[in-house]
Amino acid sequence: MKLYIFETSTIPHKIKLVTTSRIFEFYKSLKSLPDLDACFIRVHKSFVVNKYHIVSLDLKKNNIKMSNGHICRISNTYRNILKNIIKT
Repeated sequence: MKLYIFETSTIPHKIKLVTTSRIFEFYKSLKSLPDLDACFIRVHKSFVVNKYHIVSLDLKKNNIKMSNGHICRISNTYRNILKNIIKT
């Protein structure tokens, strides 16, 4: 099973984990997730993504396209950090 995205849920303090086969929901702080593994990077207050599944980066629209087709927003706060990570 591949892990693509951690995303905030509409339910407060709940997170959605998007995988190849399912979407899991659980209670946790999105802020604590990037510490789990270096492959996960914060790109928005609502998204933590697996950098190995980023297909494209659209800086004009501030979007990331993931290998599963999911589109995630990029905030200005994380934009430059993301550009540096993608270059390496």
